[in-house]
Amino acid sequence: MYESAQRLPSTDALAKISTALGLDAFQKGQLQVVAGYSNRANSPGHEWLVPDDVLHGVPIFLRKLEKESEFQRDADISEMWIVANKPIALDGKMYEMLRKRLSQDKTKFVYFIGGRSGEESFRALWDHLCSDIPRLKTVIREKLQCVLAPASLCLYHFGICNPGQQSRMFGRAIMYQNGLPVGFYAMDILQVGRAYELLELAYDLCTRNEGKKMTTDYGAFQLITPVT
Repeated sequence: MYESAQRLPSTDALAKISTALGLDAFQKGQLQVVAGYSNRANSPGHEWLVPDDVLHGVPIFLRKLEKESEFQRDADISEMWIVANKPIALDGKMYEMLRKRLSQDKTKFVYFIGGRSGEESFRALWDHLCSDIPRLKTVIREKLQCVLAPASLCLYHFGICNPGQQSRMFGRAIMYQNGLPVGFYAMDILQVGRAYELLELAYDLCTRNEGKKMTTDYGAFQLITPVT
């Protein structure tokens, strides 16, 4: 009856289920939120941003890029920080998601990019968008930023949605196989918190010293301005 959403589990039942499954604190929190909504309910809105397939009881732990792009396109995300050795939004569904959000002036994107090839890829992305929607060149310049970061930080591709907004902040990480992105998975709350603390310090320094290389305990960071 729980699985078919005919009944919702009580607090005691949730505790027993969590114990039996060996869930950690983050997973228990997710279960409590999901259990508060039947499959007939609307999205929980600002209380928790969770993919719709999980809300409807499908245990998806690795989401295809196409499905993730749809989720990011429609989710309530005002800002996103992305750490990568190069953007994966150069083409395909992720590019379409990025283009739509910038076109609607809905989201600010900050890329933390490591390495020369990553910087060149970001500049190519910026040029592509400006060529694709030239009337929004000023918006793109304001809403799509790049911070050059230590290469060691960018070994793994991940993103923080709504950084600094504690009730709405969550993270997504991408899994690679044979050098190709195969899907996204959710970061736990501790990973998101630690990553945010590191990036927030670097980003604050860079925005106050645009164009200058700023040194932190984690290496050098520099906010660059793409030009065509």
